[in-house]
Amino acid sequence: MLLYKRDCRRNYTPTGHWLIKEIKVSSFIADLEKGRRAPQLLLQTMPHIIPHEDRVRLFRKHINNEKTVLGLTESACASPQSTLITVHRNRIVEDGYRQLALLPSQALKGVIRVRFINEQGLDEAGIDQDGVFKEFLEESIKRVFDPALNLFKATSEERLYPSPTSNMQDNHLQLFEFVGRMLGELLITIVE
Repeated sequence: MLLYKRDCRRNYTPTGHWLIKEIKVSSFIADLEKGRRAPQLLLQTMPHIIPHEDRVRLFRKHINNEKTVLGLTESACASPQSTLITVHRNRIVEDGYRQLALLPSQALKGVIRVRFINEQGLDEAGIDQDGVFKEFLEESIKRVFDPALNLFKATSEERLYPSPTSNMQDNHLQLFEFVGRMLGELLITIVE
């Protein structure tokens, strides 16, 4: 694993070097779906041995299965339980953090509706569960990665890493957790 991690930072092997060509992906996926422990363990500890496209396909399938179990598919119900949050455009990170950080993960998997308040303090038109929420996620992520917030710094290659001085904010660890949850939500939203 250490060699793989080092290779991710500074490529020294050819593309596809870490894939195990002897693994027949269709059989591997079938074994995963049957709940066999060995492929689950491989996927958890060494995901890089499976082609990225196949891992994305597995992720999408997992998300769709979870939505079905939770009754969140479009065909499952017309009006699932939802959470409404209100965020001011000029305080999108603060308002989002305050309202979403303490929600249990089960509520985050449900429908989240967003109501935006503009700079003049007026409601913006359009409360929906997908487009406005996706916009909220994208704007939140953009702002938390802004170096001015001091959670992340950029390398000369414009890659982000946690800022060594992020602890100047009292709640920096909670903000990092919030960022992780929002990135997860964004990935799930993209899957849809």
